[in-house]
Amino acid sequence: MRPLLITVGSRGDVQPYLALACGLVAAGHRPLLAAPRRFEPLATARGVDFAPLNDEMLALQDKVQGQGVRAAITAARTVKPMLRRLLDDQAALTAHQADVVIHHPKSLGGPHVAEKLGVPALAGLLLPLYLPTAAFPSPILPVRLPRMFNRASWRVSSAVEAPYSGTVRDWRTATLGLNAGMRPVAGLVAAGGVLHAWSPHANAAPVLDRLAWTPMIIRGRVCHLSIGVPSAAHPAQGRSRLTSRERTDLAAWPG
Repeated sequence: MRPLLITVGSRGDVQPYLALACGLVAAGHRPLLAAPRRFEPLATARGVDFAPLNDEMLALQDKVQGQGVRAAITAARTVKPMLRRLLDDQAALTAHQADVVIHHPKSLGGPHVAEKLGVPALAGLLLPLYLPTAAFPSPILPVRLPRMFNRASWRVSSAVEAPYSGTVRDWRTATLGLNAGMRPVAGLVAAGGVLHAWSPHANAAPVLDRLAWTPMIIRGRVCHLSIGVPSAAHPAQGRSRLTSRERTDLAAWPG
C-alpha cells in the first residue's frame, strides 16, 4: 500500500505522523510523508520518503514569538499568501501515486488532494477537536458551559477555518480543477474515516464507549518513535508503558 501522509505545524504535529510512517514501513508499506521542509532530516534519517512543504508560517511564528500583540497582528496580514503557497505544495503531491491520504486537519488541503487522486481520506487526529461527544466540551471553546451543551459546543470547530475558506476554495478550483462545492473540514472529517491518536495510559479504554466514538476508531499496532526526548519530558516509566507490546490501540505520542 502507498499511503500519503500530510501534516503541517510544529514538531508535535509532525513527529506522530513520522512514527506512523515508520510503522507502515516496518509493515511492508511505502508511505510518503509530506511535512514542513525543516523536518526532512528526521524522516530521511529513518528511511521514510519525504515531500517538503512550505514552512514560511513556522518561520513567521518563530519571528514574532514574544514580540507582542502588534507584531502578531502585522504578521497575520501575510498568512493568506503563505497558506496559498503551502496549498500549492500540497497540490504537487497529486503527481504521486497513493492508495489513501491520511491528513492532519491543519493542512486544510488533505481531503481535496485525496479527492483529486480519487482515493479515500482519513483524518489523523492527534487531539479531540473534530469528533463531537457529550462527554466533554470542545477544547476550542473559550468559556465553560453547562454539561448539557457539551455536544453542541463542537460546532465551533468550523469557525476556526472560516477565515481561510475562501483561499482554500479558490485553490481547490483554480489549481486542482475541482468543483467549487466545498464542505468545512469538520464535515470532511465526519464524512471520512478517522485515525485517532490514543493512549490508554492517559485515558482508560472504557472512555471510548463513553465518548461514543467506538465505531469511528480504527485500532491497530502502537507506533512509537524515540528521538532522544529528554527524560524530564517523558520519564522512563512512561516510556516503557508507551512501548509495551501489550498495547493494541493505535497511538502516536508527540515529542
